[in-house]
Amino acid sequence: MAQLALAGAHPGISPCLQREIRRLKNRLEGVIYTNDRVLEQFQDMLDPEERKKIRNRILTARMALAGDDRADLETAMFDLNAIARQLSELMLENIEDSGQVES
Repeated sequence: MAQLALAGAHPGISPCLQREIRRLKNRLEGVIYTNDRVLEQFQDMLDPEERKKIRNRILTARMALAGDDRADLETAMFDLNAIARQLSELMLENIEDSGQVES
């Protein structure tokens, strides 16, 4: 029954591609959520211009979720992975500055 619903939602798209798009969307939703949470927690450590760029990239990723274009979803995933690395470095700097990590 679920396959019928998917087939009706995306006529002309193979079931295999539909599953791949759904997987991409699920992963992207998770990365968006994680980046949102980390940004919220550490936004004061970013300059306003950088914070705005990150928010815009997250918004672009959310817009990609609304469609079924695989290339848009993959591009959004790539962009958010780059943001995740940047935010991870920021978290590590915060931990090191607070003295929680011993060298």
